[in-house]
Formats: sequence, C-alpha cells, structure tokens
Amino acid sequence: MRRRQALITLGGSLATLGGCAAVADSAGPSPTSNAMEPQVDIILDRRTRALVDGDEDAWLSAVDASNPALVARDRITFANLRQLKPAIARYRRLATPPTAASPGRYASSLPRTSATYEVELAIQLPEVDSAPAAVRLRYVFGRVDDTVTLVDVARPVGADPTEDQPWDSVPLRIHRRAGVLLAAQSGVTGVDALLTAATRAAREVRRAWVGNPASEAFAIFVAADRAAYRSWYGGLAPSWSDGITVPAPRADGDTPDGRFAGVRVAVRAEPAGGSAYNAIKRQLGYALSVAMLSADPELRALPGPAGETLNAPLWAVEGFAAYLVARDSASARQRLRTDLRAARRATDQEPALPANTGFYADGAREANAALGCSVYEFVAERHGHDRAVALHLAAITRRTPDPQPPAAALTAALTAAGLIDDPAATAFAAQWRRYVQRA
Repeated sequence: MRRRQALITLGGSLATLGGCAAVADSAGPSPTSNAMEPQVDIILDRRTRALVDGDEDAWLSAVDASNPALVARDRITFANLRQLKPAIARYRRLATPPTAASPGRYASSLPRTSATYEVELAIQLPEVDSAPAAVRLRYVFGRVDDTVTLVDVARPVGADPTEDQPWDSVPLRIHRRAGVLLAAQSGVTGVDALLTAATRAAREVRRAWVGNPASEAFAIFVAADRAAYRSWYGGLAPSWSDGITVPAPRADGDTPDGRFAGVRVAVRAEPAGGSAYNAIKRQLGYALSVAMLSADPELRALPGPAGETLNAPLWAVEGFAAYLVARDSASARQRLRTDLRAARRATDQEPALPANTGFYADGAREANAALGCSVYEFVAERHGHDRAVALHLAAITRRTPDPQPPAAALTAALTAAGLIDDPAATAFAAQWRRYVQRA
C-alpha cells in the first residue's frame, strides 16, 4: 500500500497530517467538469492578478453572489492576503482529476453541474519563507446561469495543515516588528504587549541558536478565542495546547536543500500558563527545529503508531524547546523540576528518555518533555550552551533508515557532537541519571 505523504506539526504535539491524493466526496452528482476546466483556470488567474492589483471586485467576480457566507469568507481572505503583502501569491488548478461535489462549508445546495477541484495557492511571505509555500484549497465550481462560478469550499479530506489557514477564516490585523510578522485575529486585546513579547522571544531564540540557519522573521498568528485556534491548520491543535507550529511544504514540490519553505506559528492570545512570552518562545523553539528537519514526503508524524517512524526524536524536539524557555524563566525551570519529580515518583525505574510513541499520552507529556530538557540542561552545565545546541542539531538532523531507541539515538547524537568517545555512553548515561535524580 502506498504510504501517505505527511508533515509535522508541533504545539506541544505532533499530529498526523494529510497531503495525499484527493478522495471523492461520498455523495453528490457525478462531476461533469471537462468543459469547466478552462474557465476555472481563467478564474484562478484572475484571482492572482486581483491580489496584485488590489482589485476586490475582480476577486469576487466569479463568487456566487447569492451565497452571502461564501462572499463574506472571500472578502476576509482578500483583505487578509492584501495585508500580508506576500512576495509571491498565485493560484493554480492541480492536475488531480475533479471529484464529485456535495454541499460543503458555505452552500446548502449546489448547481446540477458542479465539481470539486484541487487548487493550490503558492504563497511566499517576505522574510519568513525561503520559497513559495503550498496551501491546499478544495474549491467547488458549478454552472450558475450557464456561467462557471465558485459556489462553495469543500471540507478537508482528513486533517491537512495546508488547509484552513488563519487568513481564510477570520479578519486579521497585521503587525510587523524586527524579526516578527504578527497577525492577530480581530478582537485580540493587548496587541502591543503581544508584539513586545513576540519580538523579545524572537530575539532571544535567535541568540540562543548561535548562528545556525533560521528565517529572517517568524510568522505568528494569534487567535482571540479557542474556537478559531482549534479550527486552524486542519484542526490539528490538541485541546490542551496553547500553540501549534506547522511547517509549510514547498509549492513546487522541489526541495533542493531538503527543507520546508517556511514555518507558521499559531498561539492563543491568553495561554493557559499565563505567559505569552513563554508560550511564543516555546513555539519559536519548535520553529528552529523544523527549519532543520528534512521535508522528505515519507516523514511520518504523531500521535499514533505512525510516530514510530518519525526520523526525529521527540525528546529532542520537545526537550530543546522547553530548554530554551527555561533559560530565562525561573518559573519554567521550577515547573520542569516539578515534572521531573512527578516522573520519578511514578516509577521505581531509573530515568530514561521516552520513545516517540505515546510521548503525548495524558499524564506523561509534561514529564517526557522535562526529561528531554534535562539532557540539554545537563550538557550546558558541563560543556556550555553552544555544545547543547550542537547536540540538538546532531539529534534532529541525523537520518537513519529505521527509528532508533531513544538511548541509541542519544548516543549517536553525543558522538556526532563530539561530546563522548565511549561507544556505549555508559559514563554519560550514569551522570545524567544522577543529575535527574538530584532535580
């Protein structure tokens, strides 16, 4: 069976993502679309030009005017994209054959002649993306009074983070500061404080990254309410998370450097932990790691058994983000110590790094992240912060044909970073365990 293409999201979690071939809707008329495809291409080209020209009338000219919800959605999208000022934004119909259409998000009924087309928006955010990123759309076109018209937007097939972009769902206010593009949902209060927190977090994670590759700016989308936050990026954000980090695949599918086009971060305006700075900084820590991960389409994701084949250990990705937050937050350090003590009380076994599978299980995810963080804290205490970063890069970029047990992955990373010369890492493991037990 052909494996589905997958990407990663981090938000305190990894989530299984789509990206596979389209699946036909289960009901609806058979597509009679061949005659519509030239008009669909014309409409998409017109959308591209309308964005460049700032021509809302041209943008809406092919939208079903009898569907106010769809018109309102498209007005929001147009206004948001104009504010984002992408360096590149172009729509095109994908070669995937059209599928049968049934009423989706905005229409209760469809014209007799209608079909769902896979459409891609290639968008490159200045200073954020290294190349145009792919956004997937499932547009329903139909004949209205013998004119090909956009009549609906189909629901996603599975969870796909290239769908349900924040700019398609809610009005945004765009703010730019050094190293940050912050897009806040209308209704978010305290934007100045959020901007200050985001700018500081971006500055600090860059300093901590000691010159390793990163984008010039981070794109951070801020939701005013939980409902909006949970609907973004295919609804992949876990119910317990305050943020989610999503890699953006390249629009052309070509990855000459083996990496993603960019990264998107989404956070709630009022994180449960109370500190917007810590919540944003944690997500930017994920973003640094994502920038170094391979965009291999066969990369698997979590949660679930598929996580066993993820070629990046979660103890490293989650642990490093927690380590960055704890570097300048006494409260975060204390919380990590509390989580480590809870993990020690829960078992009589010696401390051990967790495997990817089950990493986010209820009652385990905080302790698992704390254990990963403790590795970096231990290395930084003994060898300095720069060596902790070198260990992290070795841990997340070392590709193996099959997933390794956590201890083996750590040993390989320690060796690659020049931190040990003992093939079994026996001394390091014993010293790290004592460090955890003292915590």
